[in-house]
Amino acid sequence: GGVLLGFHWHAIFIFLAIYAALSLWAALMFLPETMPPEKRLKVSAKNVLVSYKSIFSDTEFAKLGIASGANFSAFFVYVLSSPVLLSKHLHLTPQQFGFLFIPTVTGMVLGSYLAKRAAGQYVAKRVVKAAYIWMGIIVVLNIAICTFFPTDTVYNILPVALFNVGMALAMPILSLAGLERHPKIRGTAASGQAFIQMLLSTVSAGLVVPFVWYAPSGLAWAMAGYLLLGWLVIRHSMLWKN
Repeated sequence: GGVLLGFHWHAIFIFLAIYAALSLWAALMFLPETMPPEKRLKVSAKNVLVSYKSIFSDTEFAKLGIASGANFSAFFVYVLSSPVLLSKHLHLTPQQFGFLFIPTVTGMVLGSYLAKRAAGQYVAKRVVKAAYIWMGIIVVLNIAICTFFPTDTVYNILPVALFNVGMALAMPILSLAGLERHPKIRGTAASGQAFIQMLLSTVSAGLVVPFVWYAPSGLAWAMAGYLLLGWLVIRHSMLWKN
């Protein structure tokens, strides 16, 4: 990103196109199909439609997908609003956007590490509930900071990074629970989860973020709203109850 700042703004899209092409080439060359031939589904429009109908008519799958997507959207509102948050409110230059992305990605890495350590040692429900408690505490802290303290780079970014620890702790469990609902079509289930997440992100980009990026407090309340949505949905799931 820093290198591309020296070029025309179109350069970022050219870079993304090249990156996508290289990723596709690498996948085709170095990621062979591991599913045994006898277990593969025939590629046809009918099979695709039947598979998608199966996953999207599964209310438990939908609950898990919405909860995971809402948790991610709680963080993603900050990514979508980063030009306004960082440039207008925190007075950072484009070269300083790493002040947001490095801590927040670090939070996700830490959460993923904790999820790995918790796997097999604690039941899934307990880990998910702990993650939601953590995210809830951070959301309240974030709102308090934005309400009672002046705008500050550390104060307004650190809660987002800490929130991501809980988000990344819960995400693998929610994702795997959704995939286990449809063990014979896990690939389709994974694409369904991605669709739900991208749908929520699209709603955030077009309908939510433009109304809340007026101040860090608006983003804090948007984060709280998405977390509340995720919690209201997941608490009615079998994963939470059982």
